[in-house]
Amino acid sequence: MRKSRVWLLTGAALFLILTGCQEKEAKENPAETKEVIADESTDTTATDLTAKEKDTTVDPVAAELASYMMTVNEVIMDMNSLDEEYRTNYMEETDIDAALRYLEDDYNPKFAKKVNEAQAIETKSQSIVDVHKLFLGYLNSETAALTKDVKAIETNDQSLAQEAQNDFQKSQEQYQEYEEKLMKLADQYGIETTPL
Repeated sequence: MRKSRVWLLTGAALFLILTGCQEKEAKENPAETKEVIADESTDTTATDLTAKEKDTTVDPVAAELASYMMTVNEVIMDMNSLDEEYRTNYMEETDIDAALRYLEDDYNPKFAKKVNEAQAIETKSQSIVDVHKLFLGYLNSETAALTKDVKAIETNDQSLAQEAQNDFQKSQEQYQEYEEKLMKLADQYGIETTPL
């Protein structure tokens, strides 16, 4: 039905784990943190401590982006599983009624749930908000194409089926734009990704 869309976040999980550990260590042992800072510098004024702390502080946008990417990747992997199940069990189905029942009773509700999960993702950074809007635009286009495709199957309307396929192609182009901008943003913040 659709081309798979997934990328593996090799750096995002490690990034979040490491930043969480650094923050946890600093919270659990504030005296030890200050002692280490004092050992590293002969001048231990409040200004120097603040400067040292800033050096180890993680960029909040990078942390938010890593978290966002992991959340969206889960949504995308679930959608890919739905696509794979459809391709495996129903794509070559000669029983159109069985395929339709699957789409209407199983695939569409699960897909709608994933769309709702994506819509519920909250982001603060404007650059992430802008990228997420692209993802939501893709999902809206994909949903409209899916609705048209089901209608074409129900009515055996070949021209509507072709329109649905054209709409799926456009939604894939939207997804590619989203993915390119997301990867560029990840690169900007030093989050390593590996496309699959």
